Amino acid sequence: MGTLVQDVKYGLRMLAKNPAFTAVAVLTLALGIGINSTIFSLVRGMLLAPPPVLDPEHLVVVSGGRLADGWLLGPVSKADFADWREQNHVFEAMAASAPGADMDLAFQGAPEMVTGVPVTANYFDVLGVQPAVGRSFVSGEDEEGRGQEAILSDALWRGRFAADPRIVGSLIRINGVSFTVVGVMPARFKFWLTPAQLWIPLTGPASRRTRSLRAFARLKHGISIDQASAEIATISERLAREYPDTNKGWRAIALTLSKFRAQQSVDAGRALTILMVAVGLVLLIACANVAGLLLARGASRRQEFAIRSALGAGRGRLIRQLILESLLMGILGGAFGLLLARWGTRLLHSLMNFNQVMGAIPLEVDVNVLAFTLAISILSVVVCGLVPALQASRTDPETALKAGPRTVGSSALSRLRRVMVGAEIAFAVVLLAGAGILIRGVVAEFTADLGFNSHGIWSIGVTLPAAQYQSPTKQASFLRLLAERVAALPGMRSVAVVNGMPVAGANEVPFSIGSEPPSKDDKAPHASYYDISQNYLRTLEIPLLRGRAFTDSDSANSAAVVIINQELARRYFSGQDPVGRYINFGEGTFVTLGGALTPTSGLASRRQIIGVVGNVKDWLGQSGFEPQVYVPLQQIPLTEAIVVFRWGGGGAPSVAAIGRTIWSAGSEEVVVGGLQSMGETIDKLGGGGPKLMGKLLGTFAVFALLLAAVGVYGVISYVVAQRTHEIGVRVALGARRTDVLLLVLRETAVVGSCGLAIGLGASFPLPGLFRSLLSDIPSNQLPLLVAVAVVIATVVLLASYLPARRATKVDPMVALRYE
Repeated sequence: MGTLVQDVKYGLRMLAKNPAFTAVAVLTLALGIGINSTIFSLVRGMLLAPPPVLDPEHLVVVSGGRLADGWLLGPVSKADFADWREQNHVFEAMAASAPGADMDLAFQGAPEMVTGVPVTANYFDVLGVQPAVGRSFVSGEDEEGRGQEAILSDALWRGRFAADPRIVGSLIRINGVSFTVVGVMPARFKFWLTPAQLWIPLTGPASRRTRSLRAFARLKHGISIDQASAEIATISERLAREYPDTNKGWRAIALTLSKFRAQQSVDAGRALTILMVAVGLVLLIACANVAGLLLARGASRRQEFAIRSALGAGRGRLIRQLILESLLMGILGGAFGLLLARWGTRLLHSLMNFNQVMGAIPLEVDVNVLAFTLAISILSVVVCGLVPALQASRTDPETALKAGPRTVGSSALSRLRRVMVGAEIAFAVVLLAGAGILIRGVVAEFTADLGFNSHGIWSIGVTLPAAQYQSPTKQASFLRLLAERVAALPGMRSVAVVNGMPVAGANEVPFSIGSEPPSKDDKAPHASYYDISQNYLRTLEIPLLRGRAFTDSDSANSAAVVIINQELARRYFSGQDPVGRYINFGEGTFVTLGGALTPTSGLASRRQIIGVVGNVKDWLGQSGFEPQVYVPLQQIPLTEAIVVFRWGGGGAPSVAAIGRTIWSAGSEEVVVGGLQSMGETIDKLGGGGPKLMGKLLGTFAVFALLLAAVGVYGVISYVVAQRTHEIGVRVALGARRTDVLLLVLRETAVVGSCGLAIGLGASFPLPGLFRSLLSDIPSNQLPLLVAVAVVIATVVLLASYLPARRATKVDPMVALRYE
């Protein structure tokens, strides 16, 4: 023990003796370790972290879908949920939540928009979490005619109500209806599957057609997940036989929460794998840098090791001494890396707030991140310190004591340093190429032709209160008046109403051409379905290619009409003019603003085509175009709609003015959503993930490039120092400065060329890998790879220029006496 303490003290003295070396090594390790710990916290938050519920292993998700689609992770209907809850024998209890929706919250002041989630009364009991203040919902509060209670999130309680505990028992108004606040959830409760700012009881009729609920259950003691899944599948098959109109082809399964998250996050898993590989490369570059520094330092200490060996120190003692010094650097690097990780997780969390689901992912430096940081710190020490320690410990005392400092190096050490520098360059090439490929894909996605003019487009959602607007006539009348009044506001160029925005995902409906209706076996072609007001095409500047647009005459009492896009006409009309022809529709489903799967209603099975318009992207990153159909809003009114307008005023439009105008067309019980530009829509609904990946990979590539440059500079500086005597002889014999410069740069050229070739070869498969994340990855990456090669070569040459230039200024007399 005493010997170990002495070795530690000696190691600290040696590190303090060369502070520049220690600082560079520690900071290099800290950068690699900090980046890895930050991304580990992201991976753990998305895929590994347990949810903020008690006993998560016994909590399961019951989901469903069409067997023909092969996707069984979708929402379920309220009626099916009620049957499962009544008929199963494997669950202690079942609960459900509806999708989050924008809700107007009013309390002693102006209303504000919040995200609310309707849940069954036993929702928090099944999850195993209780409010920190007040109580949870009680049995019966989710029955029809009741449900006037609300529970707040901790963030809403602190932000809107100043953490006042007296809010429990007070009345607030949600969408114009009074609710009593009964509780406040703890701050740790941020459930990524259903993020919310408040919860209200889930009431309303039990429809079997509308699939919108997320169902949860707790397994009975002794029941396995396989048994539960088998029983719920049996019940769903029985319901499919009993209700063929709504349930034919639908099946349900039960999954543990962790397995559901993993299957739902397949794409996220690929992205996180790419990120972990990228940060692993950064750490390897950092380790190679430190290993190169240790090799150079070990060579300069060979006389020291020779003396210690001559005095009786064995090889094992020398290796332990060097490993201890590396371990001390690793501990210091890990400590600084942990500080970088704390800062990095906060920065990453701010970058991830492009939607509520990503914003709810827990990112924190907890015990698991601490353990990971410790593990990679030790691993880094082993990777970067073991080989230099072994090399330095092989000192022959007699040879080392006879030799001068300039002869202590060996060709083996020189080759090892070159290999490490070449590896750094290769890793930097892969990272830089990967970042460039992904960024090119993001740029291509964001600059691709969307089919409409997105400049100046803004949107705001509205939801009509069911009690006031039950009839389609009232719905159509309100939406028409709403559009007219919003259009009269200053700065408005054009206003329209639609059921869903382009590039944000589209609803689909089956169709057929001719006299026969579409088949019901899921083999019928599908078209994206847009329910639009007459100004929609003009507002978004979608070109009309044939026929006419909708007019006031296309009302509920007139003939059923439809407009199709150019792609549908190309695929199904073989170059003929489709105007005047008929298209038949089957029953499809669409997603409401709240996320519910609802069947199409009022869509006549047979409609006449009156026009053909240009193609529009249904979602961001879509490769090519898909068939689309547009129906007139006056024939199929909406209870949930999006007001879309082209803004011509300066700055951003006033959400307060638009809200007052919408309420003036109906009442203050109309729910008005958040106002956002098309650019914000693209960021939040389409491009947040790829953009974040591009930013992260780009940042890692810059760090890798800097680390590689430092590594090259350090090795070339060491080579120049070792060859000072040789250079002096050459200058004394008449060598020109240019000859000396080329002599030193030749060392860099060989190493850099090998690293560059290996890195470029490893980069060729990257486009195919990234296409699983982004469909707009260009196939021809040769110009990018050439640019990467030029950048890396330039950085390497610049990093070696200063040592080479210093070599040209060697005084021959000084160099000849150099020892």
